Amino acid sequence: MFCVGTEVETFGGDHVKSPNTHGSGCTFSSAILAQLASGQQLREAVILAKAYVTKAIEKSYQIGKGAGPLNQLFRFHQEQPLRGVHEVPQHGMHPAAEPAAH
Repeated sequence: MFCVGTEVETFGGDHVKSPNTHGSGCTFSSAILAQLASGQQLREAVILAKAYVTKAIEKSYQIGKGAGPLNQLFRFHQEQPLRGVHEVPQHGMHPAAEPAAH
């Protein structure tokens, strides 16, 4: 729930079924602060922090007994793209579809 003055906004989302949520509150508040420090407005900072914590819970891992930690480093452990798979350039055209230079 996001409250500013008398306005209340609720951000929905999919429930991530995981017992590994240890540290989620601290991570959420830290992520909000990091977004604010990078220049985001408060509402956008909350939205981005919520998305980050949700993904960190999805990528969490079980260690020991009880609730495991979320995985705050999930972005560093992404799968490498398959060989021959490339990102589309920012201009939206695949390199093979670009007009030939004359």
